[in-house]
Order: sequence, then C-alpha cells, then structure tokens
Amino acid sequence: EALRRRGVETFEVVGQDFNPEWHEALGSDPLDGRRDGEITAEIRKGYRLGSRLLRPALVKVAQA
Repeated sequence: EALRRRGVETFEVVGQDFNPEWHEALGSDPLDGRRDGEITAEIRKGYRLGSRLLRPALVKVAQA
C-alpha cells in the first residue's frame, strides 16, 4: 500500500506482444491460434513508477 501511494503500479501483460524492455521470458509454448510472441501467461507481476520500469514481468510467450 505504501508503494501504491508513491505511484508504483503493476501493468497488464497477458495478450500483449513480448517486449524485452518490459518483459522477461521464462519460456515459450507452441500454441495454435496465437500470434508469435504473444504473452500467454504471467508468472510474476511487473512494476513501474510512471514510465520507469522497476521490475520486469516474468512471462510465458506463444510460439507459432
């Protein structure tokens, strides 16, 4: 709560395209019907302060 009052927030990642500046990939899954590089699961939340990244989100990515 103290961090939230200072402006720290999480960001949504599932369904977005993988961006190495904001996401850390744990692995990939071969999935039909998903875009190559689409984030399919969030393992650990990422945090930012305004436009500054504090911790990247740990994610799984679709592999076409």
